[in-house]
Amino acid sequence: MNQIIEKISEIESAASALMDDANEKKKAYAEEMKEKTKAFDDNLDRTTKAKLEEIRSEMHEKIEKEIALMKQDTEKQIADLQSAYDAQHEKLAAQVLKSLLEE
Repeated sequence: MNQIIEKISEIESAASALMDDANEKKKAYAEEMKEKTKAFDDNLDRTTKAKLEEIRSEMHEKIEKEIALMKQDTEKQIADLQSAYDAQHEKLAAQVLKSLLEE
């Protein structure tokens, strides 16, 4: 009977050691997964920020080009109006004066 109790005690000790080992491995695996998750999140954060900065830069460049084109177009329109005024201002002034005198 004593041998049976000793054997049961040995089995219980072995089972306890296995459970302790399993718990340690579980903790180690949980820590490893935590580190991998953090590394993944950090990497994702960096790549997302880099991509956003790239998009912002591209949009800024595109807007600057559009503004430059609009400015160029506006300056051309102003130059065309000035040219038309210079060519016809005397005629227009005479027409205005004539219409004022006729009233």
